[in-house]
Amino acid sequence: MLARGVPPEGREAGFVSAVRGAVAALFLTWRLLLTRAFGLVADTARRITGALSYRPRPRLLLAFARAPRATFEAADAAERGRLAAFGLRAFIAGALIAGAVERVGGTPLSVSAGAWLGVALWAAARIAIVSYVGRDLAGRRTLLAASVAALAPYLIASTPALRVVAFLLSAYLMHETLRGAGVDDRGARTLVAFSFGAQALVVVAGWLLGGVFVLVG
Repeated sequence: MLARGVPPEGREAGFVSAVRGAVAALFLTWRLLLTRAFGLVADTARRITGALSYRPRPRLLLAFARAPRATFEAADAAERGRLAAFGLRAFIAGALIAGAVERVGGTPLSVSAGAWLGVALWAAARIAIVSYVGRDLAGRRTLLAASVAALAPYLIASTPALRVVAFLLSAYLMHETLRGAGVDDRGARTLVAFSFGAQALVVVAGWLLGGVFVLVG
């Protein structure tokens, strides 16, 4: 309700001042969110670049292949970084190999790239879920190293069927690396169920909906 006895010019000036204040507040909020988002992206990029700079040692990788939990548990921070670097490189190499294989098989590059983009986004989502949900179970860097090292099985994911195998192996490997990181068995199972189960449910739901649409159509 407009105040009585206030000249129209005063009411207009007050309205303009309120609008300016609201716009300024929105701008400051937007700038803060943008700054934080940019900082998060920059920090993630630095971590990925740092991980790729590690050179995995063959002896460490062989030990990790034989006994992932024990190897990750006995590893220091630098060695865990090397294992994470191997997992990330294996994932990238698997994507490139799959692209080449599918290209030779006649699959359009856009289809192959789209499929692997989905795989990469789900992998990033799993890592984010583990880092967030498990923040009270282990350190953030430890959880990041454990979840990224678990990407190693995607080296063999050169076909859709092998991607399913890599998915299952990655779930097992994440459980083992989390146990090696000091997370108890219940916590490790919960993190794996949350991160991999969400993807499995969405994929199965997509298949079911697709089947329904085919039957209805």
